Amino acid sequence: MKRTEHNQHGFALLLTLVLLMIGGVALAHVARQSAGEALHALEAREELQRRWAVTSCRETLLPRAPGLLTKAAQGPVDAEGVPLSGRRRVPTRTDLRVSCELAGLPYDIVLTDEQAKFNPTALGAMAVEEKPILNNRALRRVVHDLAGFRNRSDADQQGSVVLRPLIGVDTDGKPIEDEDPARERHDVYSGYGQLFEGVSPQTLVGDASRRGVASRLTCWGDGRLNMKRAPDEVVRQTLKPLLGQEGVLQLLDARAEAPGLGASDLMQAVVNAEPAHKAFAAGLLTDTSQVQGLWVVAHGRGRSWHSFSVRERVPQDELEEAEEAALEDPPSNDTEAKPEPISPFRRYDFAW
Repeated sequence: MKRTEHNQHGFALLLTLVLLMIGGVALAHVARQSAGEALHALEAREELQRRWAVTSCRETLLPRAPGLLTKAAQGPVDAEGVPLSGRRRVPTRTDLRVSCELAGLPYDIVLTDEQAKFNPTALGAMAVEEKPILNNRALRRVVHDLAGFRNRSDADQQGSVVLRPLIGVDTDGKPIEDEDPARERHDVYSGYGQLFEGVSPQTLVGDASRRGVASRLTCWGDGRLNMKRAPDEVVRQTLKPLLGQEGVLQLLDARAEAPGLGASDLMQAVVNAEPAHKAFAAGLLTDTSQVQGLWVVAHGRGRSWHSFSVRERVPQDELEEAEEAALEDPPSNDTEAKPEPISPFRRYDFAW
């Protein structure tokens, strides 16, 4: 009798241990699942924060970019706008970089003047009296030098120049079919992925200690160069094929002596250049910028997220054509409704 009672006690103990083990496994699974869901919720929250941060920066900073870039380039001034250094200098900064925290997450925000950079699309199509100024080999060398690859070590280069154009277009910007070789064509580059291969977004934007590969190159705008802000090396690479080394030096010396002069006045300092080349070079210069860019870099645990936006003013003739087309084609559901106003700006967004 005692032996039977002992066996029952042993069975009950074994059953209790099995139940405890099952319960422990179940609790461990629930805990792991809860931890996974909590991690996903945290990631979703951070992703939402990043999206709102990028959207807020685009809507807030891009419209104010021209003024912010101008103030950053001029340096500290007094109440009357006179530089505190006592000498007005040439504002040749093409970007404004700020590091901050938004909702507890670290961000790098970079505003850029895209019209103070070399544009391979517009300048690769330069021709005076139907003679090309830059062939493909020369254009590749200019892009390579302005990207800074020549001054980087092999470990830091992280890419190469490829120049893969998007499509062939004529001088009016209309696509050219392969069966129509008689029309004059040039190549279009609509993003940095068509200029470089194997270049990371961090290499494109750079950081506080090293300028980015894209700091001297752009794929947006009409190719005209803002002489109020373009760095000397960009001016040199853009105008040297037209004005020669001596002409570019004369232009840069004039700008250094009188930074407030407009582009047309600066061109008066250029002598001995061929009239046709000088006239063409003058058409490539401007005193304002119609294209600005914005990088937003969000830093997380173990990685970073990059977004890049470009805001470009629509040319007046193109805007008028769009408005006329909107008036001629009213909404079909309500013929009396007025068409929505057409924005004078267009934006391009990229994300990595």
